Amino acid sequence: MNEAPLDILTIYEAVEDLPIGQHVLSITNIVCSPKMKYVATWSHRDKLVYRWLITEEKLKFDNHYIIDNSIDAKALIGISDENHIILSVEKNNLYNFGETVIKTGRSYQKPAQISIYSVENGILMEKRK
Repeated sequence: MNEAPLDILTIYEAVEDLPIGQHVLSITNIVCSPKMKYVATWSHRDKLVYRWLITEEKLKFDNHYIIDNSIDAKALIGISDENHIILSVEKNNLYNFGETVIKTGRSYQKPAQISIYSVENGILMEKRK
């Protein structure tokens, strides 16, 4: 039986900025956007994605996203130059999202588009506008 993945309803909630130093100590993977506009870092322990703008001289902290535990994200696997963040999840959680909360530190900025990707079966689900 071919089941189509459900759309994810994503709600963005503003939260206070979190200490960058604390996140840096718990980074489990780093990805770069194709044209090197952004770097994103992931902490599996804290379920945090930090986005960094690449400038000529250094990385500049841009925003962070707290991924709701209902997603059960396992890894950050990509970020685009248009701020599209892709997370990997376990196959058994692929159809059980319902409402997903992504908390962002800077609500006045355009929020990231979040996609959920199952590496095991190649299904990509994304927030629909």
